[in-house]
Amino acid sequence: MELDKDTDFFEINIAAFIHLIFGHKGKIVLLTIIGSIFSIFYSLSLNPIYVSDSIHVQAEPSFTSDRGNNGMSSVLGILGGGSSNTGQISKTILHLKSRTFFQNFYQNDEFLAQLMAFQSFDKTNQKIIIDSNTYDVDSGQWVSGKPLFEKSFEAFHGNHFNVFSDQITGFITVRVKYYSPEIAVDWNDMIVDSINLYTKDKYIKKSLAAIEYYKKELALSDLTIIQNALIRGIEKEMGTIALSEITDEFSLEIIDKAFIPVQASEPQKTIIVIIGTAIFFLFGIFLVIIYELFIFSRNKNLIDS
Repeated sequence: MELDKDTDFFEINIAAFIHLIFGHKGKIVLLTIIGSIFSIFYSLSLNPIYVSDSIHVQAEPSFTSDRGNNGMSSVLGILGGGSSNTGQISKTILHLKSRTFFQNFYQNDEFLAQLMAFQSFDKTNQKIIIDSNTYDVDSGQWVSGKPLFEKSFEAFHGNHFNVFSDQITGFITVRVKYYSPEIAVDWNDMIVDSINLYTKDKYIKKSLAAIEYYKKELALSDLTIIQNALIRGIEKEMGTIALSEITDEFSLEIIDKAFIPVQASEPQKTIIVIIGTAIFFLFGIFLVIIYELFIFSRNKNLIDS
């Protein structure tokens, strides 16, 4: 019996609610239309964002492939064992996301102006417009002072750059988002070139230092097995230097290079309009309920008085 009463009360409330909504349907529809129009204009005011992806594998230069098993490691223990490919991928990704790596870009005022002084994108001329109150393009000077490093770093990694790897295939994706498709590709290429150049320079410096060390040890050693191991070590480091003259892909080997995106990937304007319209529709219902509660409360006070 009690259950039947609760059910009847629920049905009465639902019916009253539907009646209330239909009683104010004009107001709700009007507010929904206003919200829809507002959402359309808002979505059109947003700058399109283009995504540029490039796919890579971790470069495995031949001079590092058997470092863990060469004579130098087994006889002298000078060269450490080679790291796993997974570990090397993680190391590369961490370096790409590091402040040390971003420091080189921060010194480039043209890049920094594109990052921190962007105002709008002229789609007709395919050119970005830099905020003249922040950066003077003609003089190449910052009007209100150069942006802080930390703020620039957070803007770059929070809004424009990401790098990640597929745990199964090991493919590394470098992703850049920007308001200009051409600049998105330029940044992508710049990032890949920079990490490869950094790794290349690092290996060359290590190889030159190792060669000098091996030569000194070779002059001091009389044991044939030690001399042979040192000679093999020198040959390997010479191979590193020779390889640096052949390729620049010391860190990321390109599988699919970055191409200029034809269509913007963000924002998804249709979804923005749908969500905005739904929010205004629900807001209209909420206002109607508040209005009816206010009228009910006022009438009750009048009756009581």
